[in-house]
Amino acid sequence: MKRVLFVAVFLTVFAVQSQARDYMVGFVSEYYREQAADTGFMKRVYHTLQVNSDLGSRLLILKGNDFEYRTWLREYLSSNKRLIAKVPDTDDDYFRIARAYEIDVTRIHPIDEQRWEPDEIGASPGPLFKGERHVLIVDSNEKRRGLIDLIVTDLGYPVTVSGSGTDALLMFRMQPDKFRMVIADSTLDGINGVQLVKNLIKTEPQLPVILGTGYGDKGTEDDALKQFTGSESVVVKPVVLRELSKTILSLLKEQA
Repeated sequence: MKRVLFVAVFLTVFAVQSQARDYMVGFVSEYYREQAADTGFMKRVYHTLQVNSDLGSRLLILKGNDFEYRTWLREYLSSNKRLIAKVPDTDDDYFRIARAYEIDVTRIHPIDEQRWEPDEIGASPGPLFKGERHVLIVDSNEKRRGLIDLIVTDLGYPVTVSGSGTDALLMFRMQPDKFRMVIADSTLDGINGVQLVKNLIKTEPQLPVILGTGYGDKGTEDDALKQFTGSESVVVKPVVLRELSKTILSLLKEQA
């Protein structure tokens, strides 16, 4: 019995450690310095990216010996400024408060999550997402966004967060098959929640969506309800945190 319990605990810990949280970041600047190591045979690289995110400015200190990936990433950054940093769940709390964070270079991806990988024919991987699908949380209020994040994570679903309706729509359009559900506030930076959801369900009509409205804001709620009359996958209501788990599970069950 003890041996079985040990295996179960090991597998649980391994599963937690292998998960990662996705953060969209905007590239600001890069610093790259390369020199020969003391032996003369190895490269020694200091490579950092200054980025902006919903959490504020961050310095990403890139580590790892995949120099071909670094070369590809630097070429990508010459014309593209949006990236996803895949932060291991075990580092998530530290990443949220740290101004400088060490991350393996191969955890930095374009927003469509395609990344350069050498193979026998030299082709890049396709755009289809592989892995457990995420819940996309879109809210300009950092505190509320964090609370919703905790609730969804406790249900066992990977999370992608965004504070901007425009950024969220860009992420979704690049890779719609990545997301199983969207939880969005009606008041957002960039495009508002109603505009965001309209665009989302235009691409994926059956996508489960919770569109949150303010407490006591009956006018906004009524207007939003009119916009999505006949759409069974869109729930328009104030986001009550103590009821959110039930709403998520009910909506996902209906769409299964």
